[in-house]
Amino acid sequence: MASETGSDLDCDVVIIGAGLSGLTAAYTLLKHDSNLKLRILEASDRIGGQILTKELKCGNGETDQFDFGAVWIHKDQKEINALLAELDIQKYPQYEKGKNYMELLDGKVKSYSGDNMPVGIKDKLDIYSYFSKAESASKAVNLENPQLSVNAADLDGTSVEDFRKKTVWTTGGGDLADMMATINHTMAPAHISKMEYLYVMKSCGGYEAQMGGDGSDFRVEGGMFQICQKLVTHIGDENIHTGEKVVSIVQEDGQQRALVKTQSGKVVSTKHVVVTVPPSNIVDIEFTPPFSIEFPPPSYSLGTISFVATYGQPFWRDAGFSGQHMSMLSILAQIRELPQAGPLTMVMDGVSSKGHAALFGTLATGNLKNLTLVTDKLKTMDERKAVVLTKLAEIFGRQAEQAIDYADHVWEPEEGVQEMSKFMDECVFFNQSSGRVHWAGAHVSPSWAGTMNGAVHSGIRAANDIIEQMK
Repeated sequence: MASETGSDLDCDVVIIGAGLSGLTAAYTLLKHDSNLKLRILEASDRIGGQILTKELKCGNGETDQFDFGAVWIHKDQKEINALLAELDIQKYPQYEKGKNYMELLDGKVKSYSGDNMPVGIKDKLDIYSYFSKAESASKAVNLENPQLSVNAADLDGTSVEDFRKKTVWTTGGGDLADMMATINHTMAPAHISKMEYLYVMKSCGGYEAQMGGDGSDFRVEGGMFQICQKLVTHIGDENIHTGEKVVSIVQEDGQQRALVKTQSGKVVSTKHVVVTVPPSNIVDIEFTPPFSIEFPPPSYSLGTISFVATYGQPFWRDAGFSGQHMSMLSILAQIRELPQAGPLTMVMDGVSSKGHAALFGTLATGNLKNLTLVTDKLKTMDERKAVVLTKLAEIFGRQAEQAIDYADHVWEPEEGVQEMSKFMDECVFFNQSSGRVHWAGAHVSPSWAGTMNGAVHSGIRAANDIIEQMK
C-alpha cells in the first residue's frame, strides 16, 4: 500500500482500520464524492481484517484460492449481497447434501441429515423455541443506534448465559444454545451481552441467516478477499496506509479539525474520523477530549485456528457425506469444566468454485480455565497438520490423510477482564463534542461470515452520517 513522507498531512476523512467495515465506509464516501481527500490507516501489514484468502496447491498441478477467515454469506443478508452485486462479484452455494457428523459431550460421534441433529426430541423443541424467542426479541433492536432500542439498558445488562438460563429448560437444549453462541462469537455466553447477541442476529437477517445450514449459504468465487480487492480499486491504493497504528486523536477546543497521530510519527489533520477497530484495540487510542462514554476492558475472547486441506477429489461426497462435522465436546470444553477434546471444533466442505476439493475447519486454541494455546503444544504448522489429518481420517476415512496441500492461520484470542462486555459502550454510534468522530466498529467472528453483513452495514452507516453532515 501507499507510503508518504512529511509529518503533517491534510484530508477530509480519516478511517482507522482497513477491514471490511473501513473499506466499505471509504467506498461509500468516495461513491458520493470522488473528490474527497481520504486516508485509511491500518495498524497491521495487510488489509482485510478477518477476511483472509490464501493460495493452495490442488489436483492436476493447479492452484486455487481458499478462505481462512470469513467464509459464508446467506442469501438474506441484504447489505453484503447488495455490495457483491454492485462490485460484480459472483457467489456459489455451500455444499450441504448428504449426512453430517456431530461429536456429542460423551465423545460419541453420530451422523444425521439436514438440521435433524442427533439429540432428543425435547431438546430439539427447546432449542427451536429458544431461537424463535431470540429472533423475536431481536426485532426490538435499533441497528442505527442500539441505545434507542426498547429496554436497551436491560438488554445490555443481561448476558446470553442469563438469557439462556431463563429461556431453555432442557440440559441438551442448553448445550446446543451455548455451542452456537460460542462458535458464533468466539466468546463464552457469560461474556456476551444480550444486546450484542441480538444485534448481530438482526443485522444478519435472523437466526437462520446467521447460522446457515438451511441451504441458502454461499461462498465467494475466488475467495472473500475479492471483495477487498474490488473495493480497493475504487478507493485507490494510494489512500490506504498499512503499518500505521493510530495512537491518538486530538481535537482542540473550538477547532473543526482533528489531528490523528500514528505510532510512526505521522500526523494527519482531518475534518472527520471513522473508527472501525474493535474495543480491544480502540482502548489503545488516546482521545482528546476523552469520550463521554468509557470503554470497559474487553472480555476474554477465545482464539481459533482455521485450516484448509486440499485433495484430488471430494471423497466424502462420493461416500454420501456433506463434509460437515461439529464437535460439541471441543467447543464447550473451551468454556466449561470438561476434558480438553479435539482439538477439531468444526469441519465443512470447502470445495472451490472451480471444483478443487478441500475441507475447511477450525481448531480450539484454549479455554477460560487454562489459557494454554494449542499453538504452545503444536508450535509448527507441520505439527498441527499431522494432528488435523489424523482426526479427519477418523471422521471421513483414510483418504483424508492424503492431502495435497495444507495451511492454517492462528487467530489470536483477545485477552481482557473476564466479565461481561457491555455492547452499547463498544458499538454504539457516538460523536465527539464537535460531532466529528464516528464509531463504526463491529464484532467479527473469524469462523463465520454472519457478521460480515454487520461490518458492511456499520461502514455504510458511518459514511452516511458524514455525508449528512456535509450537506
